[in-house]
Amino acid sequence: MNKVLTIGEAMGLLIAEEMGPLEEVEHFSRHVCGAELNYAVGMARLGNDVSYISKVGVDPFGKCICNFLKANGIHDDYVWTDDDHMTGFQMKEKVQEGDPTVANIRKHTAFSHFQPADLSSIEWTGVDHLHVTGIPLALSESCRET
Repeated sequence: MNKVLTIGEAMGLLIAEEMGPLEEVEHFSRHVCGAELNYAVGMARLGNDVSYISKVGVDPFGKCICNFLKANGIHDDYVWTDDDHMTGFQMKEKVQEGDPTVANIRKHTAFSHFQPADLSSIEWTGVDHLHVTGIPLALSESCRET
């Protein structure tokens, strides 16, 4: 079993249950999303010891993400909560063909305020693999610095 760490912005996801423009849809189903979150789930399913590094708001999406991590066997010791900023989320259209329209609501989110000092409590000993994408680099200057 490999010890894996990945860092990224997990987000809430609202998927339209009916077709039509997002501003006209009345019913959505709640999910979670994020490239690094998908990676963490896959690595955990392959039997790896996975820890997720992130920051979420003290809101329903943040709580949902933490519950999702636990349910999928992913350690959330390095998922911090931010009392001042919300968890990012997306809204996604339902379509029969082609790509759905996706609205990203992620400016000034909890994760976009991630700071280099946030990494100080991480136990790096024994880490076999660190997974990082370019997505956090694009979210804010403090994410790039981190």
